[in-house]
Amino acid sequence: MRRILFTTLTVAVLLVSGGCDTEIGDSCSSHSDCSKTGDLVCERTLPGGYCTVIGCTADSCPGGSTCIAFYPDGALGSQCDPEHEDIDEDACPPGEVCLLSGFCADPSSSVTYCMKKCSSSSDCRGGYSCITTGDQADQPVCETYPPEPVKYCGVE
Repeated sequence: MRRILFTTLTVAVLLVSGGCDTEIGDSCSSHSDCSKTGDLVCERTLPGGYCTVIGCTADSCPGGSTCIAFYPDGALGSQCDPEHEDIDEDACPPGEVCLLSGFCADPSSSVTYCMKKCSSSSDCRGGYSCITTGDQADQPVCETYPPEPVKYCGVE
């Protein structure tokens, strides 16, 4: 009887703990808060920490998240028109891309992060807002150019 009770309790604990998976955008203070296997890391420079994947590509983020490239302010160059760049004008120097924000930047200066997708700020945790790419020095990482704007939970 004790063995059956122990087995039942063990299964119950495993089922309950399995439903508490950390997701992109959750708060954290250390990497282990995000993942026991190392697939997510804690970006502690963001308020309350932010569970994410650093160095993502167009199709590498988990469901419910999207890969966003962030450019440092110093990497932004001349102004450009993302709807016309490389089609009927070339405002950006060779090797640079025209960001949705209307500035040229070298893609190698960016850092990519998986960010939680949203449709409104109510989808984001406290202290975060639903941001549309192109409002800051950010750009969705995708296979097509120019990329379509996407929304993610970030800090304004």
